[in-house]
Amino acid sequence: MSIEFGGPIGPFPDRVQLRDVPVSVFGTCEYRSAPVADAQALEAHIRMQLVRGIRDVITPRMMSGQLQFRDLGEGNVASLMSEIIAASNLAQNGVQIGNLTMRFQIDGAPMQQAPQQHQHPQHEVEARIQVGGLNINASSGGGLDTAGLQNQLKDKAKSQIVWYGIGCVIVVLVVLFIGGLGLYIYRSATMAGGPSSRTAAAARWDGKAPFTCAGVDNLRLEGVSARLVGAAITASGNCHLTLVNVDVTGATGIEAGGNAVVTVQGGSVTGTTFAIHATGNAKVDVTGTRVSGKTQTTVNAKITGV
Repeated sequence: MSIEFGGPIGPFPDRVQLRDVPVSVFGTCEYRSAPVADAQALEAHIRMQLVRGIRDVITPRMMSGQLQFRDLGEGNVASLMSEIIAASNLAQNGVQIGNLTMRFQIDGAPMQQAPQQHQHPQHEVEARIQVGGLNINASSGGGLDTAGLQNQLKDKAKSQIVWYGIGCVIVVLVVLFIGGLGLYIYRSATMAGGPSSRTAAAARWDGKAPFTCAGVDNLRLEGVSARLVGAAITASGNCHLTLVNVDVTGATGIEAGGNAVVTVQGGSVTGTTFAIHATGNAKVDVTGTRVSGKTQTTVNAKITGV
């Protein structure tokens, strides 16, 4: 399905004119999701999350000078597309986004007519190994090229003994290849943030950067103060996150999505856009916490104790 979206993401300071300049974003995207009872509510949620994701990614770069108004006007933000889609947290709600295009309206001026497009290519791991005169080809998508190996072995095998010996070598190589590929996938998953690494990250969080809890993490933060731009704390997937005497301030204090469960005990949560924003099947339970700002739930999400 294809939808249009738009909304304000500014204003941002103009250091030449010494004033705040309003900026809005308009664009289109295609999405895929499981069938839902209320398609209009889902599309409204997608529009809101995309604008929020764009704002959370663009704002800190505009404030720090990494991006300029000229970059927005000329559409030089293609490198941020994947980060924007990730920041929207739609994937955790089972929504896949593709063919994302954006145009920026700056200070009410006409927008450019050639938006950028972003598609998610499927990355494939390929391996080409030469052993004993044999070319072994394999990929994560197509697997081991057994037909090519068989043809090469037939050409090389001069007797049943030679065939048997080469076959044993190939079996060993295949086992080693599969084991190496499994180790690569495991290390990639661990580096990307498995439960063990996320537990350590939670213990080290000092509030100087946004905190994210995802997957099947079961984490606890205690006694941390954070004042950030964008979403201060984001919980998604099947994350279980407990906040004890934590003081957070951001555009969104706590962003919960997917099947996340967030328990807040004491401390404070402040948000200029939303103090607490829950989507999907997320649940946020607040006890003895000072909440400053709006709270909002969509789809089946729940916020209790506020």
